[in-house]
Amino acid sequence: MPRARESDSYFPCWLLRAAASVLASMERRSVVEETTERSELVERVAALDLGKAVLTAYVRVPHPAKPGRRCQEVREYRTTTAGLLTLAGDLRGHGVTLVAMEATSDYWKPVFYLLEAEGFTCWLLNARHVKNVPGRPKTDLLTELV
Repeated sequence: MPRARESDSYFPCWLLRAAASVLASMERRSVVEETTERSELVERVAALDLGKAVLTAYVRVPHPAKPGRRCQEVREYRTTTAGLLTLAGDLRGHGVTLVAMEATSDYWKPVFYLLEAEGFTCWLLNARHVKNVPGRPKTDLLTELV
């Protein structure tokens, strides 16, 4: 089983930045009332890199012993029903509240629908928005981790 890594490790932050970019562009197109509330960061989050037979889950949670630091776990799951149910159980075990994934072909559908049915908040991100996020590596993230 992969070990958790601290915040200095690679993480698909581009996925979360893309979600923020999408939300920001949506706000620019509509009339938004300004408030004094502070923006909130998601404390326990997962980002999924989807493939046809396998998906990679990147889970970030607060570090148990070091306040202000984060731990990361990277793990692969098969995209079968049993594999996706295992993923849902592991995400629930970490206390994940938000799952973000890129809309890759039709591979996202079973993952999205199953996790949504399991009670997770799921964000489906447009690949065009993800590719245009500043700071995202130009190569595939999995090659960056190796």
